[in-house]
Amino acid sequence: MAKNRRPTIADQVRWIEKGDGQGEGEKYRPWLKVRDVPSEGESREVQGLITGRVQHFFSRLEYFVFVLEERRENVVDIREQYALLPLEETITIAGELGIRYPIIPGTKTPAVMTTDLVLSFKINNEIKFQAISVKPSSKIIESNGNKDDPKITRRLHKLVIEKTYWAKRGINYKLLTEKNTPIMEAANVARFRKSLLNSNSEQVADDLLSFKHFFNQIWTEYISLNNLLRGISEKMKLSKRDAFDFFAAAAWLSVINIDLNKPIRHNAPLALKTI
Repeated sequence: MAKNRRPTIADQVRWIEKGDGQGEGEKYRPWLKVRDVPSEGESREVQGLITGRVQHFFSRLEYFVFVLEERRENVVDIREQYALLPLEETITIAGELGIRYPIIPGTKTPAVMTTDLVLSFKINNEIKFQAISVKPSSKIIESNGNKDDPKITRRLHKLVIEKTYWAKRGINYKLLTEKNTPIMEAANVARFRKSLLNSNSEQVADDLLSFKHFFNQIWTEYISLNNLLRGISEKMKLSKRDAFDFFAAAAWLSVINIDLNKPIRHNAPLALKTI
């Protein structure tokens, strides 16, 4: 059941008591899910490779940032739509900053603010955290000579509250837009990720070094990806689908050194990174 889009404070208290916006790993519960928010056609629910649960993203850009972070070797948890609790703290921060606190449209209820992604990653056996806001640049950068757009001003104010919340906890916070996100790499990685979800992961892991051997044997800067995978499938006695699954896993794990910032097309040669 979708959440009431015009909640009362009592609704929010009930959701908090239920654990929404809280928890870790597989037991984490996003504050908002796809069904709770009006969609512009870019929202999606995906199975997390790290978390093992369904994860919720409200835009293509959010999803792209997620897949790039999910691929980082030391990331051990990714929590999306993370609630900035307690509510009283963000209200106090807004007051200290002289910012009008956000109210849920159509109500008098103060909004529980959220951060798009909170990462947990392990460094030298110690867990560190990073908070990430993901916003299209058009939503936060003034354009067309309009220097006083109240919507942009309000969004920037919310980001300041969010950044201050994390600063008080000593947690690194960053804002990402399409301008500082490698979109082509993300699109390629997302394509590989889909294949990983649908493949026999144990078989792929067992034979990945064999795939790498034949890949290095057959690859040239002129051979198309189709012909490359056809040659590998013949040598490994794989179907074309299985050969692409191996390719996706090898690319995701950096077993083969593909240039992910260039388009990957089946009928075109595959570019590798130059060392």
